[in-house]
Amino acid sequence: MKKITKIMMSIIALSLVFLLSVSSFAAAKTVISCGSVTAKAGETVTIDVEITNNPGISSMRFNVGYDATIMSLKSVENVGTLKNLQFVPGNDVSKNPFIVGFLGLASEDSSNGIICTLTFEIKDSVSAGEYDISLSLLSCFNLNNETIDVSMNSGSIVIEEETAEPTTATPTTAVATTAAPTTVAPTTVAPTTVAPTTEPSTESKTTEPMVNTEVVATTTEPETTDVIATTTEPTTDDKIPQTGESAAITVVAGVFVLAGVAFLATKKKED
Repeated sequence: MKKITKIMMSIIALSLVFLLSVSSFAAAKTVISCGSVTAKAGETVTIDVEITNNPGISSMRFNVGYDATIMSLKSVENVGTLKNLQFVPGNDVSKNPFIVGFLGLASEDSSNGIICTLTFEIKDSVSAGEYDISLSLLSCFNLNNETIDVSMNSGSIVIEEETAEPTTATPTTAVATTAAPTTVAPTTVAPTTVAPTTEPSTESKTTEPMVNTEVVATTTEPETTDVIATTTEPTTDDKIPQTGESAAITVVAGVFVLAGVAFLATKKKED
């Protein structure tokens, strides 16, 4: 029974040691990864390179590779995360692959985060698709010159297909030209008053009565022939009615005529 218990205790102890060693190994796994971005032909993009689970690095070198027919590497910038290490990039940025290095003379750095940025220029008229940005480890050591196992995760640039933006024709609204109504001012002809050339005669045309006196002589006794005074009424072409003054003149004229007739008759009798 005691032997069985000792065997069981030994198995448990070995299991714990194995688990602890596996955990320690897993925790020590360092990862350097490159991000992924989206771009269009002709654009310039930047990609971050990041380190995680850094156990303490004193020197490290890795390659950056890409498709030179699609893009070109323009620059590699140190962002200062690994402050205790000196940034040692390759001399020719156009070389593919391009070497990125960090070196500590007598120190190491265990910082995590973005360690550098890569700037790429996409060429014009390239096909749409996803193009890898590969990372490959050359070396990685700690201060004791021990090799650090690093997992390298590549990134990519996804080039989108150029989409022609739909051209929306702006509707042209024809503006109707409305001629302003022409108002013809009425021409008012002033009434022309024609003054009569001949002023209407207001005078009464009076024709003096013609007195016809016939003396009939007889052989016997003289007879007195009645003298009939014929008075011709005055005629007026325009038939203008007599006024009070005209009537008075007519009466006076009549009286004078009758007096004349009476005078002639008396003188005749005396003869």
